[in-house]
Amino acid sequence: MTIVTRVSAACFAAAALTASANASAHYYGILVSNDIPIEADWGNSVVIETFEFGSSCSNFVNHEMWYGVVPGATYWVEVGFKDGLTGSGGCVADADFWADYRNGGGYNEHYPGNSWILGDWYQLMITIDTSNHCNWNVEVGGLVLGTSTSNCPGTGRYVAAGIEATTQGTSESTKGFLTQWEEENTNGTWLNGWDGASLSENSPPYIEFVSGTNNTTLEEVLNEPF
Repeated sequence: MTIVTRVSAACFAAAALTASANASAHYYGILVSNDIPIEADWGNSVVIETFEFGSSCSNFVNHEMWYGVVPGATYWVEVGFKDGLTGSGGCVADADFWADYRNGGGYNEHYPGNSWILGDWYQLMITIDTSNHCNWNVEVGGLVLGTSTSNCPGTGRYVAAGIEATTQGTSESTKGFLTQWEEENTNGTWLNGWDGASLSENSPPYIEFVSGTNNTTLEEVLNEPF
């Protein structure tokens, strides 16, 4: 079992989607841009803290980031943390995971089994393989979890991060934070922010900017107080 590397919030301050990501039966509290321009062509990143997490095994709740390789996320890669029901019908508790939906390759879900800590900050990254632009590397806390292969991009991207849940009921609960969302352009340069991004919530889950952070940190909750 590999330990993913946490990132201190102080350090960072100084320095979703088909079956999973846009199914109408699921509920979201997310920062999202449905048709982000060329600045995110090579990848995206966010720093995430999951403070509270819980689900029954008949449902799931995720705290995660999505990267659509085409606008609207018909095909995508996602990475983050899950509690509850898996895509194969199993059950996990506080697991790191990543998944993708590829043209011709269907939906694929992966559980690397790395340890991580509630209440710590981790950087989530999805970036292009510069030697093969149909492949995307998936990282949590500096650890490469896997590669989404044969997932060729179109023109434009989709980016989102936050909570996804299969129910709004009290059997699911989450409380977490997002900060430092970035996008990578075709020069390999990381740019602050996600162009055109806005907040979307199903009430619950809820999402709002944290007071006093100058719109640099978001808090997301499901059946927990802000």
